[in-house]
Amino acid sequence: MRKQRIANYRAEIDLNNILLVRLDQLRAKVKSEGRIAFSNEVARLKEHPSDDKPPTGHAKQPTYDEMMLQMLLKVWGECKEELGKKYGALDGDQVGEEKWVDALVRGLDTHENGLKERSEECDKLAKEEEEEQSRKITSETIKDGWSSGVSHETITRSQTC
Repeated sequence: MRKQRIANYRAEIDLNNILLVRLDQLRAKVKSEGRIAFSNEVARLKEHPSDDKPPTGHAKQPTYDEMMLQMLLKVWGECKEELGKKYGALDGDQVGEEKWVDALVRGLDTHENGLKERSEECDKLAKEEEEEQSRKITSETIKDGWSSGVSHETITRSQTC
């Protein structure tokens, strides 16, 4: 059970690292190309998503692109709400491209920071589980010990030398 939790934490860290790279690349594009880069990425994710997904083996495991799309739609909604409250207009032309870009970059940063924090938390939890695992003898560690290849003869020979 403990080994599975450790593996799950490590898998979540790996997943977050993949999403972080994608977010970083998108943020750079939004800064250089503007709001259209964000819209183009959302359109690509909707129309031509990749089948790549984490190797969990679960039938309903979402793909990386599905996860990114959900995150980007959330960022868009948050930006739209923020700009609407701040400037009283939801039309991008009324608010201005620069303000949209700033809001999108802030939104991407917020989600990137959230993923980093979660990865740090998972790393801490995995290390705690590994430390706890090394302190206690469990049925899992006994099985590992029996399969380690040390035999009674090896122990007896080393004691008689």
